[in-house]
Amino acid sequence: MPEIFTIKSYKNQTRLNENGIEAHIRPVLEVDLERAATLFISQYIDELEMFAPVRYELQKGSQAIFLKSMRVIRPHTGAYRFSVKVMAASADSKQVEVSESCILKQD
Repeated sequence: MPEIFTIKSYKNQTRLNENGIEAHIRPVLEVDLERAATLFISQYIDELEMFAPVRYELQKGSQAIFLKSMRVIRPHTGAYRFSVKVMAASADSKQVEVSESCILKQD
């Protein structure tokens, strides 16, 4: 059986405040669906689940999904690992995880 969805890209739009400690993250996930489907998407920062899985009813074809915005505050400039886990509603589909690592710091 072919996969119900494929992930085309996952990116985080990041905006830092003036002191470089607080960031606002806006994740964007691009998917391609073989047919209309229900996807459940969970968002993580450094392996910590930020939100319970959110349900998305999507049509066939390629589309961008703007996920929930996140606010991150840390008093250092270490790397953060942002990830999403995506699962289709059908029982035979496997969960897929995609991630993006980046360093949040003032340039």
